[in-house]
Amino acid sequence: MLGLRLAASVLTGALAAQAPAFTDQYTQRVGGAAQELGVIARDFERSADASGLTPDGALDRLKAADDPFLAAHGADMSRTLARARWLRDHHAQLTRAGAFRRFAAFGQGADPDLLSGTWQDYRPAVPTTAEGLGFAALGFLSIQILPRLRRRRRRPI
Repeated sequence: MLGLRLAASVLTGALAAQAPAFTDQYTQRVGGAAQELGVIARDFERSADASGLTPDGALDRLKAADDPFLAAHGADMSRTLARARWLRDHHAQLTRAGAFRRFAAFGQGADPDLLSGTWQDYRPAVPTTAEGLGFAALGFLSIQILPRLRRRRRRPI
C-alpha cells in the first residue's frame, strides 16, 4: 500500500509540475497571436486615418456598404479588432500574474483555439523552475495528505 501511494504521489507530482510550463506556453501563444493581430489592427487604423476616418468610422462605413463583400469584410474586421483587444488584455493578465494566479486566470478565461493548439504542441518537461517544483511538491503532497484527512473525517468522535 505504501509503495502504491508513493508511486501515485510521484506521478501526481510529475503531472502537477507540468502546469506552469503548460500555462507559460499558452501565455506565449496568446502573446504571439496578440502581436500578430496588433499588426493587422494598426494597418487598419493607418488606412482609416489616411482616409480621414476613425477606426470605428471605417468599420461603420464598411458594414454599411451596398457591396456584400465589403459589408462582410467590415463585420470580419470588427471581430478581428475585438479579438486583438481581448488577446492583448488576456496576455497582460497572464503575464502580470505569478504562477498560481496565472494558473487560475488561465482556468477562468482560456481561449479554446489557443488552448487546443498549445495542447497539440505541448511536450512535457522536467521542471527546473521554482514554480514547477512548487507545483510538483503540491501534487506529491496531495496524495500523501488527502487520504489521511479522509481517514480523520471517518473516525467516530
